[in-house]
Amino acid sequence: MKKSIAFVLFLFLFCIFIHASYGQIDHIRFAAPLLYGVEPAPGHIAGADFNGDGSCDFVVASILEGGGDLLISDGNGGYARSSNRQDGEATMSITLDFNNDGWEDYAIVTNKGVRVVKNHMGIGWSVKTYFQYYQGFITTVTGPISFCAADFDADGFTEIAVAIVEPDTKEQVLKCIENNAGVLAEDTTAYALTDGPSYEHLRSIATGDFNSDGWPDVAVSFTDAKKLSLLLNDGSGGFAAPFMTDLDVQAWMIVAEDFDHDGMSDIAVGSQTDKAIKVLLSKGDASFTALDNLALGDALYSLGTADLDGDGDADLYANSADNLFTSW
Repeated sequence: MKKSIAFVLFLFLFCIFIHASYGQIDHIRFAAPLLYGVEPAPGHIAGADFNGDGSCDFVVASILEGGGDLLISDGNGGYARSSNRQDGEATMSITLDFNNDGWEDYAIVTNKGVRVVKNHMGIGWSVKTYFQYYQGFITTVTGPISFCAADFDADGFTEIAVAIVEPDTKEQVLKCIENNAGVLAEDTTAYALTDGPSYEHLRSIATGDFNSDGWPDVAVSFTDAKKLSLLLNDGSGGFAAPFMTDLDVQAWMIVAEDFDHDGMSDIAVGSQTDKAIKVLLSKGDASFTALDNLALGDALYSLGTADLDGDGDADLYANSADNLFTSW
């Protein structure tokens, strides 16, 4: 009897240890989905409270129609569609308050460049959107693939880092959109994303502090090459030469978050062909410890992170080709 009690106690403590060490890994259950019509071929979605009512709204990037579809929450779990169509084939959207006015703006990346759209104080949502163009496409940022946002130069304003394949030279580089007190402009400096050769399919970008120096860095994935490139912040808003890391899974999509509560930015790598997610726990020196793969039932479509169950842990969620939403 004592041995049985001791064994049960051991299992209980072991489960607590696993949860504390590796974060939330149980599957979180959701109700049946609510479906909303948007522009054809939605490619990416980002969320923020656009109208200041305390509920999360969404902006949808559409590959065929340029994105800008907005889903505005009614505060009761429902959403109303409000179109703000842009030009170009939009592949990604992000939200940011670029001018520090307290209202969330958004940006989209398309085959024509990067567009930043300003929030006009959330007014008029029941009639039409009052998002307005900040400016035209930042057209000198050509060949954009993906982007992320952070205060890279620690001036209190958010900048945008853009992963690019130059159309003429096919060089894979990182360029930044500077933010001078709410005024955006391209920084013409180009930072190499590889250690020399080009790698197959530059795909995804994420930002985090990967060497624990207090400055936001950038990670970029190369899908079929199974490589991860880390560009460390040089302490002035620029970036040092890249660190290349080999992966054992295809790197379709990456997200950065502190999954194990050690104060360091980890990386989760989502793979289509491997039908799996690989979590890389940061060692604080731009290197990582790889955990066992998290299996999916089919090819991964997208990957994200949020505290889904309100327990203070960063959870992972993914949707896959079998139309399942899975979370850990």
